[in-house]
Amino acid sequence: MGAIFGSFATAIIYRMPRDINWISKRSACPKCQHALGAADLIPIISFIISGGKCRYCKMNFGYNYLIIELLMIAGFMVCAHLFGDSFKTVIISLMVFCTIVICAVDFEHYIIPDEINILLFLTGIVYGLYNGEGYEQLLLMPLFFFALAMGLRYLMYFWKKREGLGLGDVKFFIAAGTFLPVANLSLFLLLSGLIGLIIALLWKVMKKGEVFPFGPALVISLLFCVAFPESNVKLMGFIQELIHY
Repeated sequence: MGAIFGSFATAIIYRMPRDINWISKRSACPKCQHALGAADLIPIISFIISGGKCRYCKMNFGYNYLIIELLMIAGFMVCAHLFGDSFKTVIISLMVFCTIVICAVDFEHYIIPDEINILLFLTGIVYGLYNGEGYEQLLLMPLFFFALAMGLRYLMYFWKKREGLGLGDVKFFIAAGTFLPVANLSLFLLLSGLIGLIIALLWKVMKKGEVFPFGPALVISLLFCVAFPESNVKLMGFIQELIHY
């Protein structure tokens, strides 16, 4: 299933930012536009057999497709390991699918597609209902996360005279609010900031400019908070020990 969803993710990652129909349009080579057959679309195996090239025009596809499929397989396997044979595994696997797509698109195009944010939001609603969360929690937390994100966005604008968070990041905060309780907010923000700082430093070293994708930092932080919700208690205990010391 990870391989199948990984193959579907590669199509979405390529098509969504380019406004190409990602539902009904058949897969085709970006260069020669030759429609790809079933033999060209077997996850991982087709890539290995073709050597990562189009069978018709020999264009090199690169390793992005293979990496996405392998990441999706790994993500689905980790979900199965952590949550076992349960509906929660299905929900979190769909969440992993959304977050991998977000990372890939944001790294390349500096945007987070609205369609994926909406899918992640709906997945979070199902996750909350599965965990027995009340409707107040499912409504108020996304609103609170939205207000927080907009506050951070305008704070950075007034401080640095540029956007601190893109609108795609703000919408991601709304979706994240369906997954996270207030208790995990501090951990989510702390991890997002630390990972974002690392990405910013890497972007500077690679000389890619001042603007860097913050979506991957938000994604990794959200995944960690959902997979290890008790980490917030350990973090707060660690901080208290530091203050006491």
